[in-house]
Amino acid sequence: MFRESHRRRRGPLLAAAAGTVALAATGFVVLRDDEVVTARHPSTAPAYDLPGWDLVLAEDFDADAALGEFVDVYPGWAEYDGARDTSRDLGRRESHQGVYNSYVTTTVQDGVVDVRVHTDDGTPQVMALTPPPNEQWANDQLHGRYSVRFRADEVPGYKIAWLLWPSSDDWSEGELDFPEGSLGQEIVGNAHDVTGNPSVNRFSIGTDVTMEDWHTATIEWAPGRVTFLLDDRSWTTTDPEAIPVDPMRWVLQIETELSAEAPPADAEGHVEIDWVAAWRAE
Repeated sequence: MFRESHRRRRGPLLAAAAGTVALAATGFVVLRDDEVVTARHPSTAPAYDLPGWDLVLAEDFDADAALGEFVDVYPGWAEYDGARDTSRDLGRRESHQGVYNSYVTTTVQDGVVDVRVHTDDGTPQVMALTPPPNEQWANDQLHGRYSVRFRADEVPGYKIAWLLWPSSDDWSEGELDFPEGSLGQEIVGNAHDVTGNPSVNRFSIGTDVTMEDWHTATIEWAPGRVTFLLDDRSWTTTDPEAIPVDPMRWVLQIETELSAEAPPADAEGHVEIDWVAAWRAE
């Protein structure tokens, strides 16, 4: 199943200890004896299992899609189209909420998804990527490893929250957000309380790294452990109050900020996604 033990990648060199598996500053690296490899944009989605993890999804976005064609070229990847974003949770006026709309925001060219957030007729236009189930995984996976390679412009009033959300839609079961943050600004991560108060973040990390350059971000959710990985760094919690124990689904939300102010009407910019990949526990 999608197994490739040693895959060479394009880009500048990165030295590492022989016989190790590592994450380079811009992607996955698989090393064997005396081998030096790395990745940078453009790259391809990892097409191999990892120790303890079986690959179940690897999407490179190789097929181009013009504006308005995304849902036809990538069926199931824009299931939130037409819905309002989560800024409504703070009681913002309807005109302040973003509308998920791949038809006016999203194109694919040269292997990169390009989402242009902007305002049309007073309504912010946003987008959510919804990796669809396949024959190997579903939207109710228990535990997993989820990776995305991306960058984002700095755009006031917009954010990303790329998360694992309860398949039951019961927020009390928790939420894992990584990467998260205002567009173009610092990448952060949060694990919400799973004991009845999900508005509390039981585990939060800051990376001191902005989104403006290309990065690979990973959520690794295992029994008794959650790890956030950014390029070659990682942060782990074993706090049971921060670790979901129920099935989750993966959603990559690009949305308006959770604040009382609407994005400036002239604010616009791009979120670019090179690839996504997911694994399940062996």
